[in-house]
Amino acid sequence: MTRAEAGAKLAQVLIKVGHPDTWTDHSDLSTDPADPVGNAVQLSRRRWQREAARLNAPPDRQRWLDVPQSTSAYYNRSTNELALPTGLLLPPWFDPAADLATNLGAIGAVIGYEMGHAFRGDLVAPCPVSVAPHGRDRAAGPRSARARSAAALKNRRTTPANRGSPARPGCPRRSRR
Repeated sequence: MTRAEAGAKLAQVLIKVGHPDTWTDHSDLSTDPADPVGNAVQLSRRRWQREAARLNAPPDRQRWLDVPQSTSAYYNRSTNELALPTGLLLPPWFDPAADLATNLGAIGAVIGYEMGHAFRGDLVAPCPVSVAPHGRDRAAGPRSARARSAAALKNRRTTPANRGSPARPGCPRRSRR
């Protein structure tokens, strides 16, 4: 991505702060205090119908993926948006009584981290080791797509560290000595 492309993408980021402008309407939902399970089933059914209706609709950039009281910001790659829920606008991330440098250092780090997702070139984290599979040095030159694919399949494994998910293809195996 060139600097010009990055600038154009950054200019189009939708930044959402605090809470949604419109709230989900549950006014026609009837609940029974004596039947909490029935209430949960009814709400779950309503949520499923709402999500199913969104399948063929264009993306709604005003829709929030998290609740306002959450303390987790997110960047949504599919809609190019950054959301900072109200829960993040409290100490230690943001304090109206603190000086500007403190706030920029705290909430600025969160914003910078989330914006970094917008400019990542791949969808998975890069291999933390600088050596390619089978001890090949990356400077040794490119391999064919078929050789890369075969090496990726050979290196797939599960370990207790990654809780059953396959290892990232292309990362070398490490011995457990």
